[in-house]
Amino acid sequence: MRIYHPESWSQQAREMCDRQVRSINSGWSTIKHAVFFFGHSYRNSLITTRAAKRFGRMVRAGKVHENEELFRQHFPDNYNIFEF
Repeated sequence: MRIYHPESWSQQAREMCDRQVRSINSGWSTIKHAVFFFGHSYRNSLITTRAAKRFGRMVRAGKVHENEELFRQHFPDNYNIFEF
């Protein structure tokens, strides 16, 4: 019988951050939405804090490229999507 063992919290945080970066770079999300996501996630606060710190470092390093035109192509009807 196998016992379920979840991945480490650091690994979960890395994957959470990388998913957000991929969605922003491909035009499916924005930096503002990612920050909102990290603040309202159901995951443990340690995971979201680690993911948000990694995300902030990646933004400062220039690895996150927000493309508003590509985002508008994916969501043409949402004109006020950048405002919460």
